Amino acid sequence: KDYNFKPVELNSLLLFSIVNRRTGFIKLLLDYGADLKHFLTAPILTKLYNILPKNSGAYRILTHYDRAISLRDIGELMQIVMEGTYHSVLTQDRYNQDMREEDRFDNPYDLMAIYSALVDAAPMAKFFWENSRTPIATALIVHKIFLYLDKMEAKWARVD
Repeated sequence: KDYNFKPVELNSLLLFSIVNRRTGFIKLLLDYGADLKHFLTAPILTKLYNILPKNSGAYRILTHYDRAISLRDIGELMQIVMEGTYHSVLTQDRYNQDMREEDRFDNPYDLMAIYSALVDAAPMAKFFWENSRTPIATALIVHKIFLYLDKMEAKWARVD
């Protein structure tokens, strides 16, 4: 029997699948009609960064703030990771101070590849990268994230 899921149901399942790093389910939901461009709003991306897995490097880097993680924090982290060669859309005011539910991103697959790399979900990062509109740039950014996280892990191992 075919089911006709409502977009809100697909979005809820998509959020669950992303948080739980279920790449196969993400693919299935997108094949079934979920729309990443419609799903990924500034508030949703902010929510994803505020429920980071506690075992991720991004959690360790970003949770030193005494407040919720903002998209600006992620954009600034990306500028550090990319050593000033990348200016993230996430530092724009419209995705921070003036954040609205209807704010959508032009390249949601790129942003999800970056999120996936920051939570050390390589298969998920690869899937989003494969669907990116800017695959070369996204691959370079994701690669730099993994290198940066490896460097930080080595630093933390020496400190701990």
